[in-house]
Amino acid sequence: MLLRSTYFLNLLLVLSLVSIGVFGQGISCEGKQAVKMHKEEAYQATEASFQKGTKLKYSSPQESIKYFEQAYCLSEIHEDASWKVIALIELARIHLRLDHFQLSLELAREARKVNETSDLTRPDFAFSALSVLGKCHMNLNMLPEAIDYLKQTLALQRNLDRETFNNHIQTSYYNIGKCYVDLGDYSHAADYLQKAILQYNGEELGFRTYLYSLILMARVSHYNDDSAKALLLLDQAAEACERSEQDLSSVHQWIHYFRGVVLQQNLVLHQAVEEFTKVIDLNADPSQTLHAKTKLRISELYRDNGQFDEAASLMESSLAHLEKIYGNQHRTTIITRSQLASLQADLGANDLAEQNFNRATEEWINLPVDSFQLHEEHLLALEAMGAFYFKKGLNNDQEEDLLEAQRIIHLATHWLEQIRSDFIHDESKRLLLARVIPILEMALEINHELISRGIIEEGAGFANMFNITERNKHALLQDELRETEALKFASIPDHLLQQEKEIRTAMAVARQSYFKSKNSQPEFAEAQLERLLDEQEELNALKTKLVDEYPDYYELRYQLPEVDFDKLQTKLLAEQGAIVEFFWGHSFVYILGLSGNKRYFTKLPQDGSIEALTSQFNQQLSDAEVFQGENKAEADSLLLTAGHQLYQVLLKETLDSLGTQDIKSLTIIPDGCLASLPFSALLSSNGSLPVHNYAGLDYLVKQYEISYAFALNTITDLSPEDNELSADNVFGGYAPSYQGIKNINVGKLSGALSEVQNAAKIMTGDAITGFQASESNFKRQAGEYQILQLAMHAQLDSKDPLYNSFLLFNNAESSNEDNDSLTIAELYQMKLKAKLAVLSACNSGSGAYRTGEGVISLSRAFAYAGCPSLVSSQWVLPDRASSEIITHFFRKLKTGARKSEALRSAQLAYLQDIQDPMYSHPYYWAGLMPIGNMEALQFANDTSDEQAALFFFGALILSFVGVRIFLQRRGSIA
Repeated sequence: MLLRSTYFLNLLLVLSLVSIGVFGQGISCEGKQAVKMHKEEAYQATEASFQKGTKLKYSSPQESIKYFEQAYCLSEIHEDASWKVIALIELARIHLRLDHFQLSLELAREARKVNETSDLTRPDFAFSALSVLGKCHMNLNMLPEAIDYLKQTLALQRNLDRETFNNHIQTSYYNIGKCYVDLGDYSHAADYLQKAILQYNGEELGFRTYLYSLILMARVSHYNDDSAKALLLLDQAAEACERSEQDLSSVHQWIHYFRGVVLQQNLVLHQAVEEFTKVIDLNADPSQTLHAKTKLRISELYRDNGQFDEAASLMESSLAHLEKIYGNQHRTTIITRSQLASLQADLGANDLAEQNFNRATEEWINLPVDSFQLHEEHLLALEAMGAFYFKKGLNNDQEEDLLEAQRIIHLATHWLEQIRSDFIHDESKRLLLARVIPILEMALEINHELISRGIIEEGAGFANMFNITERNKHALLQDELRETEALKFASIPDHLLQQEKEIRTAMAVARQSYFKSKNSQPEFAEAQLERLLDEQEELNALKTKLVDEYPDYYELRYQLPEVDFDKLQTKLLAEQGAIVEFFWGHSFVYILGLSGNKRYFTKLPQDGSIEALTSQFNQQLSDAEVFQGENKAEADSLLLTAGHQLYQVLLKETLDSLGTQDIKSLTIIPDGCLASLPFSALLSSNGSLPVHNYAGLDYLVKQYEISYAFALNTITDLSPEDNELSADNVFGGYAPSYQGIKNINVGKLSGALSEVQNAAKIMTGDAITGFQASESNFKRQAGEYQILQLAMHAQLDSKDPLYNSFLLFNNAESSNEDNDSLTIAELYQMKLKAKLAVLSACNSGSGAYRTGEGVISLSRAFAYAGCPSLVSSQWVLPDRASSEIITHFFRKLKTGARKSEALRSAQLAYLQDIQDPMYSHPYYWAGLMPIGNMEALQFANDTSDEQAALFFFGALILSFVGVRIFLQRRGSIA
């Protein structure tokens, strides 16, 4: 209820005929008709109540609520809508300060409604109501909604008295900036915080907001790795504090604290300790929260400096503070307990460490989670506990400790998957995945140790390791493909999909609201927890319905796929295939190999040598100026050395263990810098190079069909139907002429036109060239073709690959129909049914590497859009060589060859036929890489050469038989 019974009794003393009740979102006061003649007295009483409420709203907010509610009800009598709106806004503001967010929301909505439905429509009233709505949503952690309301306040600026509302506008800018900071959007945050700083006009009223804006802007600069700017802004805030006559000790504390954080990050440790010590000396934090946080920071510095005893002592003191402030069930308390346990383990106090680890884990499990940061901290706590038991098991040679470490890390990886399925936004998922590489690395190490000691069976342990590496391979791509596959085969009704989306969104909001209000609003938090449990019950009920009625959708959508290794090895044995998967950890590079009858695992130290070799080798391959320049001999020597060393380090031991004589095709699942490495150009021997005759070198492509995969799950779950083509719309090839191109200066691709036209003839399809090869035409047509080819320019931006990496089409003749460039972000929104996309566009396979998600490239975007098979280019391709190889590739593909076999055949044919030895350099042929499902395409009404020959001989035999029968009949008639 908006007004409690005590307030009702108080109002009876003022106005005996008025009673108060709650109807919907507003306050309704009855009995006003009986006192219509007393409007003047009611108006005076309203002013008096309002003055009393204003006087008490900071010193005694509960008392002021009583007077503002009286003012509201009295305004009902004299029917002055202005007083009604003012009273509602003041009540909303007070309840907001008291953390009664739901109540404040209802009052602000009612104020806005009254303002809009009466004759008032005053912009100042609208501004105040929207401000409260924005701040309420901020406190409920509903940040996009908060931003929307606060931006609406700014839209009213031109209709407001700027002198009166200047500080309110400044506050809106600050609050929007703060929302963007919490969302991790630092670019927009900086824009609005800068506006808040510039809005300050030197008056005392907006001074604190100005200071907070400077401090928050400093944090944003720190997050953007601009420490110099961060320190400059903090100095500016400190100087402003010193000029002020206000008591700003608490602000000074925050300035010193953030200076310490920046200095700590930049390893200026002595000065960082000095800044943190000033925070404690000021002692201006009545809640002691900042005090405790600062002690934690100093403790971290001591720990990093090897002063474990001092670090543990400070952390114990901080933990005691946090338990008094928050209790045991708060995330900060639990995190601190986990950190203390880690320190105690380092000090050898294993009993205390184990006790605190166990207690922290129990508290984590019982704590509802709400945000990326909380999830991350939970995972890191489990990581620390797993590391403790793993180290203990190794030192004491105790099997039970090693198994406990495995159990804990398994719990962490399981939690990771749960988090990923709960998150709605891809960026949140990606950030989480990037933070948990050490957990996955530890899981691999523990499983390897258990296998080597014979504690777990080798086959099961190897399967565990393969599945662990898969969790770090293009997780978002796998999620998208799994969801697409689920929708493709399940035929689930749209209303159930919408219901599922709404429930998951509601759960996310309820989690956030619960955690935000748990300590400040126990009653509201309890309501949010009940809401969360209700939504969870709804989701469980929906899942039960899906299991019963749409089991295929449920399995594909919610069950994380586990690879059937027995089935996979049977397939590999039949195809003489092998898979080598890499995991790029922080301490080691892990290599897992699998063939038809063998398995192998090894690890390499992460010392930077592989990165250096890969960078060196790629430079020799991808830059023509390097091997055509003055230092040819040196470039050739580096090519031979790096190519052979990489083969020896990355593959030789694994392939020898799997049995090279039994392997025909090799699938590489790369990670880290290896995602840009063309393995086909690695050298199995380091022979000499006679007169730049690059064709004679022992490239790996001469021994194996080599292909690549984003992840194992993207190539193992494909059905045979995925390779069948219907008779219509088989092929669509695009080759712009770039006439009248507007965006950038580009050269013509002389070989692209013939490449696409030849492919169209071979595949019996369409060649879309010149002005017809426009972005708009591609968007309209591409979804209908089963094989796509794009022979065109592409542009790569490693800083912002989603929006600044694109394929460059021709302008349509109507010129304004499109903007020539198709970005990765736009490709993500497309739905393609192509079984194969051949991207002979330059750099289509290269891009920006994201830990936990791989390379964000144009080729990956086509996979995201639904293409299971790709051929992409790793660098700027020579036009003529590309045209020859791609044409041969399509001819071989049409004969029924596997895609990797077809490309290998095309590359080997190019090396064999080339006349000038210089053009046999890997630069000309090794950049084309096949990715994904390599099975042969099944063409409808196949007219391959073999089938044509059979048809010809069959027809000839039938003709011969027909002639003989005709002659025999003719003879018998005669």
